[in-house]
Amino acid sequence: MTTCASVWYTEQCMIQLLDQALERLRELPQTDQDLAAAELLNFVKHIDAPQIQLSDEQLAEVERRIAKKNPKTLTMTELDAHLKRRGI
Repeated sequence: MTTCASVWYTEQCMIQLLDQALERLRELPQTDQDLAAAELLNFVKHIDAPQIQLSDEQLAEVERRIAKKNPKTLTMTELDAHLKRRGI
């Protein structure tokens, strides 16, 4: 069994690992193959899913801030003072 233990993870390495996994899966009973395939498809389906969910209000605020042309920036000292005034 070939392993990809190099520092740089390459497409070729990924292909080798997937090929190895498929070889092992083909040795399993059909029901186990079906289960493994369903799990892999479920993983791929959710891999790009957002990790956080914003409310409509939060999303609107993010969009407003992104659209703002010249947002005010603070130095670290100003930010510390700002947070201290709010008890944070």
